[in-house]
Amino acid sequence: MIPTIPPSIDAESFARTRQQCSGEANAFQLERVAAELFSMEGVLAWSVDGEPWTDPRGRDRPHLHLRASGQLVVTCARCLGPLKQAIAIDRWAALAPDESSAEDEDLEAETYDVLVASSHFSLAQWLEDEVLLELLREPRHAECDLPGHLQDERTSAFAALESLRKRES
Repeated sequence: MIPTIPPSIDAESFARTRQQCSGEANAFQLERVAAELFSMEGVLAWSVDGEPWTDPRGRDRPHLHLRASGQLVVTCARCLGPLKQAIAIDRWAALAPDESSAEDEDLEAETYDVLVASSHFSLAQWLEDEVLLELLREPRHAECDLPGHLQDERTSAFAALESLRKRES
C-alpha cells in the first residue's frame, strides 16, 4: 500500500497497462469531504485498478475501477452529535477522450461512469466525489433526542401556550 493518493496519474496509460495502486486516506486528507464531517476521525482504505475494456458498443476503452471502504463520522441531523457512517464504494469508469464524448456517453451508460482520460487525472478528486455522493443527506441515529437546549425551548414553548390557554379560560 502507498501512504497517500498520488497527486495525478495518466489515466489512459494507467488503465491500458493494467496498473494498480492502493492506500489509506484519513478524513482530513479529503478536504471537501472533511468539510461535511463531524470530526476528522475515520480512515478509508482505497484501491484503483486500471484495465483495457470493450464497452457495450464494442469499442476498446480504458477503464478504471475504484473501491473504497471505511467509516467516517458525520453529524446527526436530529441531535447534532457524532454518527459513524460506513462507506462502501465500488465504481467502474470508462475513460473518454474529451469532455463532450464523456457527457454524451455518460447519458447512455447505466452500469458505469464516464470520465475524461486526462494525463493529469486526479484520483483524490474522484475519490472525494464518490465519497460525497455516498454520504447520507440527512444522517440520523436510529434513536436520539433533539439537543438539550432545543428540548428546553420546545417544552417551554408548549408550557407558554398552555399558560395562555389557562388565562383565557
